Amino acid sequence: MRAYHSAGLALAAFLLAGPAEAQTIDPELTRAAQCSGVIKGNAMVDLALGGDESKIQADFYLANVYFFGAIKKVLGSKPSDAEALLYQQIYTGSVDEVVRAHDSGTWNSQSYENVITCFSAAGTFFIDELPDHGVKEDKIRKLAADQMANVKIVLGLD
Repeated sequence: MRAYHSAGLALAAFLLAGPAEAQTIDPELTRAAQCSGVIKGNAMVDLALGGDESKIQADFYLANVYFFGAIKKVLGSKPSDAEALLYQQIYTGSVDEVVRAHDSGTWNSQSYENVITCFSAAGTFFIDELPDHGVKEDKIRKLAADQMANVKIVLGLD
């Protein structure tokens, strides 16, 4: 098995989003940002460990649908720059948490339960909410493919 330096996974996580400023936080968007980050962090670790790329890309897609769909549902439109940065920071923090837990060996049953809870929330949103919020599926699929390609480059898989 190929060894990956934790800095590579952390850099890949950083490339997916950037830092933010403090703003008022919406609980639903916070949950969507956190869970989307958990799903993507888990997918990045799976990719680094040689997981099935089609499943991993589907995970990236689901995380994007949940994140962008929740933004559209709660805000009704494109977020302000400050709002976008805030939720990207929450999202990136969750990605980093998953990667760090894996790299440090602190991944445990509670971590796994958190991933399952996030997949459940994202799946429920996908089924129950997404049709009402007009998220453009083709754009999200393209974004997921681009993100996975970027992570593969950072990890030296391409």
